[in-house]
Amino acid sequence: MRLPLRWAVPGIVTIASACSDATDPALTGPPNTLRFDEATRTVRQGEVTRFSIAAFDGNGQAIAPTALSWRVEPAGAGAVPQGNGFVGYQPGAARVMMGWGTLADTLELTIRERAVPSGTLALVGRGFQIGPWTTDLWVTGQYAYTGSFTRGPWPGNRLFVWDVSAPESPQRLTPVQVDAAVVNDVKVRADGRVAVLTHEGSTDGRNGITLLDLQDPAAPTRIGRYVEGLSFGVHNAWYDGDYLYLA
Repeated sequence: MRLPLRWAVPGIVTIASACSDATDPALTGPPNTLRFDEATRTVRQGEVTRFSIAAFDGNGQAIAPTALSWRVEPAGAGAVPQGNGFVGYQPGAARVMMGWGTLADTLELTIRERAVPSGTLALVGRGFQIGPWTTDLWVTGQYAYTGSFTRGPWPGNRLFVWDVSAPESPQRLTPVQVDAAVVNDVKVRADGRVAVLTHEGSTDGRNGITLLDLQDPAAPTRIGRYVEGLSFGVHNAWYDGDYLYLA
């Protein structure tokens, strides 16, 4: 009897195939056949979509190949970060190409705009950051701050500053640069005078936090960096009065 089976493979995709028994597919070995196991589909902008693929070796045995390559067209329409699933960035038609060696397959997608219920929120404007991925966001007054995550040749070593006084046209100002591969989190103290950004992947191994003076919120200046006991890096931070809590 042929049983439809599905396996979740951490760090790659969801593998869908069929075989004659309930034995899990091998996680290694070169595939002889590789294809998307689904038809054209519609995905929602900004959400993670995990694909089903079918992969078999030369004997017809279902396998889960590692080190798949991915490409998205048009460039900037979306990404498959670290093989964990597709994220659509721009509404419209897109193609996701999967490959292993000389094998390849393409999936046609439609990315629909991320809508909100009528009468609750209305899209006013967008600010675009080309290069590193965006991590956290914090808005205070007429300014917004966003973190960054290394993407290809673009390092995640900057806190980006945005003027949102005209929300229909956010303007990016001069960023704050630190020694990091990821600026994970940014929080502003309740009085609006001090901000904290958390970072990982420093070249000198001194991960931790950097405090910023927001006397001029359009041009934050560094107060200092704290790293003691934080060598593994800091992900989140929370302000509570004069205390700062880190995870």
